[in-house]
Amino acid sequence: MPFESGQVITRRYLRGPWVTWAQPMRVISDDEAGLLLWHPVGSDIARLIDADGNTPHEIAVDRMRDPKLTLRSWTDYDILVLMRPDTAHAVWWCFQQGEFAGWYVNLEAPYVRRPDSVDTTRLRRPSTAPATPTAVRARPVRSSRPAFPVAYGSLSRPFVVSIRCAP
Repeated sequence: MPFESGQVITRRYLRGPWVTWAQPMRVISDDEAGLLLWHPVGSDIARLIDADGNTPHEIAVDRMRDPKLTLRSWTDYDILVLMRPDTAHAVWWCFQQGEFAGWYVNLEAPYVRRPDSVDTTRLRRPSTAPATPTAVRARPVRSSRPAFPVAYGSLSRPFVVSIRCAP
């Protein structure tokens, strides 16, 4: 059953039994092309943070000390997120003060629908591309795996195979 345009749902990242990220997002559309969601600056976001200030980016969830889902305010960019069915990524378009500022591909497990949310698991750190695709920069990767190869928005075949093999 598709979500209704205008409906607010929660987009969640799961890691085992933990919710590591919960983000209320407004549904723009939900059809065969995918689920298109909007999240403006100033909206709520909940992230799993431990007693030492670590997030799942810095330390494995099972090694966190007293982790709690902590409510914060979303900053920097308004985002438009496209989650296509049965696809191991989401595309995020970023806007600052109404102007397109860039995009990135977030590697994540295909999403699972719930009555008022979608659940997924983040597979790797995302890679970014500026608003004009003349150069590509990758976010820091804290693993021995290579950074996500983006070239004008396309994925290489070896990379797609590596996504399927990701833990």
